[in-house]
Amino acid sequence: GADAAESQAPGPLETLADGWRTRFAAAVSEPETVVELAGELAAELQTIPVGTIDTANEARAFCLMAYWVAEEGVEASRMWRLSKLVARRFEASAPVLSMHAGMAALMERTDLLPAEQRPSEAEVEDLYRRAMALDIHDEGIYYGAGRYFLSRGRERFGEAERCFARAFRLART
Repeated sequence: GADAAESQAPGPLETLADGWRTRFAAAVSEPETVVELAGELAAELQTIPVGTIDTANEARAFCLMAYWVAEEGVEASRMWRLSKLVARRFEASAPVLSMHAGMAALMERTDLLPAEQRPSEAEVEDLYRRAMALDIHDEGIYYGAGRYFLSRGRERFGEAERCFARAFRLART
């Protein structure tokens, strides 16, 4: 779980992410607008020095916004590099690693990066496993890992089922 001090008031990046989430949601039916918004957000993220991100919640919010940008095919390589830098600084934070694992999965399964720069399936899986090991009580991490394993095909359905079952058990408590 999150540190008690971090769970109180949202930090500036969390507030920024909430605002961008609202803007993207309002534009969801207009693909051109979504891409324009992703470009604006990419420009904003690139003005934030990674070294100034000082809490795991802020780091997770930054990685989430970088994911939104990359998912639209905007500045994907740069967003991937920024996500890696942030994740490296917060490698002991399960939510940050899990969010970065989502970015890694996006990069691994798409053509957003040149093939030689894409993370491998093993690297993505390692990120998810490390996140799950760091916080065995966060249902969101297990759900994200379950989605990843489900996307890998029938041979990984058992692993996906275990992750989803754990996520659902945790969500009930």
